[in-house]
Amino acid sequence: MQQVDGRNYERALMVIVEAVEAIQALEEVDDETFKFEQERSLTALQELSDQIQKNRPLSELEQLERQLLRAVERQEFERAAQLRDRIRELKQHGIC
Repeated sequence: MQQVDGRNYERALMVIVEAVEAIQALEEVDDETFKFEQERSLTALQELSDQIQKNRPLSELEQLERQLLRAVERQEFERAAQLRDRIRELKQHGIC
């Protein structure tokens, strides 16, 4: 949640992935409470991940990719080519 509060959404998602992996790597315990809590934790983390992905602002790359799809759908090919070139430029420079 600290990462979300700091608007570092990608890092927040990575923290969730690491937490899920850590929980899944726990040694199996033959205890119903343990199994219940493990599943509850995994479900809560998945829900949190979904919420972050749904509500976070789109990156410049994501915005451009959506604009590109719309331009293609509308057959605005000159605009689509401009967007494609900008996306390619961002990816080449690792800005995405």
